[in-house]
Amino acid sequence: MQHPRFRPHVPFPSAQRQRHSPRQPSRARHPFVGFVALLALLVLATACSGDDGTAAPAASTTTTSMSLATTTTTTLPPLEVSVSRTTIATAVVPLVQVYRDQPAGVALDPRASDAGAALDALLPGRSTLRPDAVPIPTIEGPVQGRRANDLGWEFDHPTPWSFELTFVVTEDHGPWLRVLFPVRPNGTQGWVSRDQVRLSTIDAHVRIDLTGRRLVATIGDEVIADTAVVIGAPATPTPTGRLYLTDFDERPAGSSYGPWIAALSGYSQALDEFSGGVPVIAIHGTNNPGAVGEARSNGCIRVPNDVIRVLRQRLPLGTPVDIWP
Repeated sequence: MQHPRFRPHVPFPSAQRQRHSPRQPSRARHPFVGFVALLALLVLATACSGDDGTAAPAASTTTTSMSLATTTTTTLPPLEVSVSRTTIATAVVPLVQVYRDQPAGVALDPRASDAGAALDALLPGRSTLRPDAVPIPTIEGPVQGRRANDLGWEFDHPTPWSFELTFVVTEDHGPWLRVLFPVRPNGTQGWVSRDQVRLSTIDAHVRIDLTGRRLVATIGDEVIADTAVVIGAPATPTPTGRLYLTDFDERPAGSSYGPWIAALSGYSQALDEFSGGVPVIAIHGTNNPGAVGEARSNGCIRVPNDVIRVLRQRLPLGTPVDIWP
C-alpha cells in the first residue's frame, strides 16, 4: 500500500524520520502504515477480556493511625479493574514530557499498582519485537510530533493531525500518572505529571481477534460494530497487545483506505519504515470489500466502509483496542 505524504488537514499524515535536535519542533513527516487492529485504537484492535471484562478487585490496602489512647485501622477499598472502562489523560499544555523512569520522590499508591498489574493480566500479550528493531522515535530519529529526549519522550499538542493529544492511564498515583503512549516498543509505559493533562473516563472498547479475523466494538453494553476484518499478511502480521485510538484522518472517495483511517498507538513489529515514514498501525476502510476476512494487509486492520464510519462517529480518542492472537 502507498500511504500519502503529509499535508495538514487533508490526508493521513505520513511521517519521515529526520535528524535534528530533540528539543526543537520536529519537521519530520509521520507516516501511517496501515496496520490496525480495529479500534480501540487501539482502535482498534479491540479489547475485551472475555466475559464481562472485569477482574477481581485489586488487593485492599490497610492504613493505621495511632494515638496515646487508641489505635484505629482503616482498610481502603480496592480499586475497580475493568478492561472496558478506561481513564484517559488529555493534554492541556502544548508540549507534554513523558518520563521514562519513575520520578524521584513519588509516593506510590499500592492500590493503583495492584490494579495496574491486575488489568495487565487480563490483556492480550504483546507481540515480540525483532531483536534488531530500533525504537520509534529515537533522539537521532524523531517523527512528527513525537520525539525522544534524555528524560524519555516529548509530544506536541495538538497532534500533527490536529487532534487532542491523548494517553491511556494505567496507574493513578495522585500527582503522577503512569500512562500508555504511542512509541515502539508497543506497550511502553511512562510517567506524566498530572498538571499537564485533564482526566476523564470512557467505556468504549474494541476487541480484535486475529484467529477469528473479527472485530467487536462496544460502548458500555451496546455493540456498535461486529464485523469480519482483513488482518496482516504472514510476512507483515498485525501486532498483538493493547493499543489505543490516537487520531482520525478522512480519505477521499475511492481511497484504498476507505473513507476514514483510525490511527492507533502501535507500530509494525515487522517493518521499520513504510512509504518513507514510520509504520504506524491503524484501522481503516477498504476499496476491496471482497478481501474482508483474509490475511493480506501490511499489518493494519481493514473493515467494511460502513463500519469505519460508525467507529469514526462513535469512538472517542483514547479508546483501547485489544488485539488478540
